[in-house]
Amino acid sequence: MEEHLKAAGRSIILRHTTNRWLEYAIIAWIIGLLTLMLDRWQGWNLTSVVVSLVTLGCACAGVASINNLRYIDSTRRERVLTRQFNSGQKTDRPRPN
Repeated sequence: MEEHLKAAGRSIILRHTTNRWLEYAIIAWIIGLLTLMLDRWQGWNLTSVVVSLVTLGCACAGVASINNLRYIDSTRRERVLTRQFNSGQKTDRPRPN
């Protein structure tokens, strides 16, 4: 049972980590878009800043996708452990049809 709980905790942590990295990516892209609008509105040359922010957002999205793969693997492992734990228990009640 302890291994099942550890797997569940790991799944929750990885889900939150994935969401956090996606938030970082979206924030970087929004700031890049605002910088691009400021660039066009003010006439300043901020293209290198915009490119850097978009690249930063892509890097954060890449980290989020790697964490998402780890999350998928962790949830699969959690389901297997749950199935093994539930099949090992004996119940006196009849199974529904």
